[in-house]
Amino acid sequence: MSPEHNKRRRVIILGWDGATWDLLKPWMEQGDLPNLARICAEGAWGPLASTTPPFSATAWTTFATGVNPGKHGIFDFWYRGPDGRRLPIDATSVRAPAFWKHLSEAGRRVAVIGVPINTYPPTPVNGVMVSGLLTPPGASVFTYPESLAGEICAAVGAYRPDPYAAITQSKTFLRDAIYWTEQREQAHRYLWGREAWDCFIQVTNAPDVIQHYFWTYLHPGHPDYRAPGAAAYRELALTVFRRLDDIIGQRIANLGADDVLIIMSDHGFGEATHWFNLNRFLVEKGFLTLHPSPALNKIGLTQERILGTLRRLDVLGLRGKLRNRTRLRFHQRLDRLIAPPVDWSRTLAYAASMTAEAVYLNVRGRDPDGIVEPGVEYEKVRQEIIEALKEARDPDTGQPVFRAVHRREDLYHGPYIGRAPDILLEVGDNPYVMAERLSSPRIFERIPRQAARGRHRPHGVLVAYGGPVRKGVRIADARLLDLAPTILALLGLPVPSEMDGRVLTELFAEGSVACSSYSAGGSEEQGPTTAETESGYSAEEVAWVEQRLRSLGYLE
Repeated sequence: MSPEHNKRRRVIILGWDGATWDLLKPWMEQGDLPNLARICAEGAWGPLASTTPPFSATAWTTFATGVNPGKHGIFDFWYRGPDGRRLPIDATSVRAPAFWKHLSEAGRRVAVIGVPINTYPPTPVNGVMVSGLLTPPGASVFTYPESLAGEICAAVGAYRPDPYAAITQSKTFLRDAIYWTEQREQAHRYLWGREAWDCFIQVTNAPDVIQHYFWTYLHPGHPDYRAPGAAAYRELALTVFRRLDDIIGQRIANLGADDVLIIMSDHGFGEATHWFNLNRFLVEKGFLTLHPSPALNKIGLTQERILGTLRRLDVLGLRGKLRNRTRLRFHQRLDRLIAPPVDWSRTLAYAASMTAEAVYLNVRGRDPDGIVEPGVEYEKVRQEIIEALKEARDPDTGQPVFRAVHRREDLYHGPYIGRAPDILLEVGDNPYVMAERLSSPRIFERIPRQAARGRHRPHGVLVAYGGPVRKGVRIADARLLDLAPTILALLGLPVPSEMDGRVLTELFAEGSVACSSYSAGGSEEQGPTTAETESGYSAEEVAWVEQRLRSLGYLE
């Protein structure tokens, strides 16, 4: 394949955060997504395996870098600061180069728009970058070059890098999602026409936020699918997806003969029915110890009495006049208020974040009040916890809660594996959401109607169309890891040998995509060198990030 041939080809990537074939296929069959149906029929498509766990921070960084979390260093939305505080990650936390850095260094022109975590704060590229999810409102810089923000606003009017911060189960929110899908596409189309890009990447988070809070109205298999008012919610949500399908049509119309269009998601989606209170499980199994709550003891109250009273009030309907989200926020604040403190001098393990879907051991020399000795004791305690988790069952159905329970080294490798949780939980397609709350006296709790009842699942979507892509191919074994090397190969670049993914050669006509590799000197040498001493966010922005993740159901 000649250099001239490589130069002509462009790769366009439309990222649909959280998109799932469980919804898209029925909508395609009923004619709601004609452009998606067309490129599936005329290209290659199938499931795309996400990361474990399948959460956006880890998943999108894996997509961007083509390496496993042990090499890029992102295991959650948070990292532990030098004083033990939980701080939100940002692009400076990523420890491996994104594929657009390789493209930039090779002289290819790139537009990178809205890729979560990896675009805020924006970093220099050979082209443009616009930040996305977790960009604070009013951020002074959210584009590279910095002047691009004013250029976008002058061209299309209002633009928000993260427009879905105020999520409610309401028609108003869905109408806002329709508006921002259109408004952002106007900006994307402006950037698309600004110059001839070699690689153009745009990500929308609309599918993810809609599915978290409206899943019960979208999936025909859910009992609430035909609930009063469900059809109106469904129609508004489907309007967003129809608009995303229109965007596919617009990109198809602009494809050259050798260009490739890729549609992908970072993970899938499915139903969530119960919270699994992981810290309560650890308490009952003797791995985590709590102090009695002194504030409650003084007035003769227990957690069980408080929560029992609230349940009786719910039955009587005395809180029915409060809006659903207000009720949920009330519960969250109460949980934090009545949660008893941890007795770290007797605690062997704990769950620190629901988006990690993991257990950390309280290790001496690593954790501030660690008691588990590294080595033999660490391995013994870890194995005991793994065996206990494997035996966890849904009390109503008897089915195992976890598809698998992993040691971190079974899933990850690389220089940053020491930052990973000690035990990783694989929920699979089961309908359970890991919760970290200490206030609940129960391990299992049914998720209330006002909370997020859609959860991430391990398989997203992948479609490739145009140029060398084979027609009518059903993909079976593609992973999120594989997209970065595949994109580099499509654009005629060798793949760094440090990348863990492979080029998806089965998508393409034989001999149409050349595969070669080279050593970039080790991914640990390639990432940003900013020391992880403080978050890139201000104190006010850290509070905003916490609220933003709470609105998604990612934080209690």
